[in-house]
Amino acid sequence: MPGTRHGYQVERNLPVPARDGAVLVTDHYAPVTGRPKGTVLVRTPYGRGFPHDLEARVYADRGYHVLLQSCRGTFGSTGAFSPMANEADDVQDAVAWLRTRPWFDGRLATSGASYVAGPNGRC
Repeated sequence: MPGTRHGYQVERNLPVPARDGAVLVTDHYAPVTGRPKGTVLVRTPYGRGFPHDLEARVYADRGYHVLLQSCRGTFGSTGAFSPMANEADDVQDAVAWLRTRPWFDGRLATSGASYVAGPNGRC
């Protein structure tokens, strides 16, 4: 991916609350720049490691904040994993939490393929 490289810092295991009390565990990849390009939200039931962390690193290094979030009931997030059942509500709750972050500037994109690209991005 072309573009200026900024470097990034990672804050791991952030607890993002869902409306029913579940906690959605999230890693925040923050670019080291005074002019970030926006935020990319990636939600996955497959874990926050490879290959999703690689995608997060590429975006963050190019100036984007990245939230890499485990779907409920997977990889530290609480609640029961029931495929496609809670995704719409959970992504709306993740975005509501995101709006409270001082670094969020209102620009949001989602990224993913397969399950990761399903209703996770529809909010």
